[in-house]
Amino acid sequence: MILRSLICILILLANLTLADESQPEYFVKRDENHFKQRDYPKLSGTDYDRFTLLYVLDGGKRYLIEPDRSDWYLDSFHKEVELTVDLDNDGVKEAVLRTHGGGNCCGPTFFIVDKVEDGFFSVLTHEELTGWPTVSIKDGTNGPEIWVHNLSEGYENTSQERTLAILTLKNGKLELRAKYFNHASLVSELEVTAAEVSSGENKILEVDLDLDGKMDQMVCSYWARWGAVSCDINSSQHGEFHLSGGCNRIGVLETTTNGMRDLVCNRDDIFRFNREEARYNYGNE
Repeated sequence: MILRSLICILILLANLTLADESQPEYFVKRDENHFKQRDYPKLSGTDYDRFTLLYVLDGGKRYLIEPDRSDWYLDSFHKEVELTVDLDNDGVKEAVLRTHGGGNCCGPTFFIVDKVEDGFFSVLTHEELTGWPTVSIKDGTNGPEIWVHNLSEGYENTSQERTLAILTLKNGKLELRAKYFNHASLVSELEVTAAEVSSGENKILEVDLDLDGKMDQMVCSYWARWGAVSCDINSSQHGEFHLSGGCNRIGVLETTTNGMRDLVCNRDDIFRFNREEARYNYGNE
């Protein structure tokens, strides 16, 4: 009886191993010769070794995944396979690919690489996967869901909009199942928004940040590059320092860290004081 159970377990493990080996393996690498040997007029004079290529190993064969679009390398030259997961319940894992065009002007764009059959791979994206998205996979009632948190950013963009879009992969297409807009913000004692200072006139907040009974000053101005607020802080205990995190709203919270009032950025991101560095850091940094 024990021997039979052991044999069954070994067979199960073998089947699991074979099933895993049958899955496509996605990876990225740099190959400067790829661009030198082919005609890429839009990339002439570019340092080609910065550009990454997307490959897949499937059935013992290696394929290059290269959509027929002119901006595939210009706007998506950096690529990273964030995870592989079976999104459409067909038993084959798709790749969630994060791409970036470089610089800090724009956020990443995500793609889903879907195996249709042997040697046939489709690259999909959706407008919700662009902007400044962060992506996670959740278990939904009808299978895996792609949860996309996004925000509105860019030159002279003072919006505090934050959204959550839920996508599913069905019949070779990414479908938008739901989209939500966040209307909640952490309550602040006093605050300044980018819209208030966008005219060029500074706003001064007076508050006891360092809890010594003396009023400190936050002189806040407009940062057009990001449509954001930046503040010069003058603390009676810690001197002068600058705060700039691309925040469209900065507010003073009731909570404290290391003897200084916490600050809220946008709707609910928190800056906490680092005593050793004598400045505010995002989160627990």
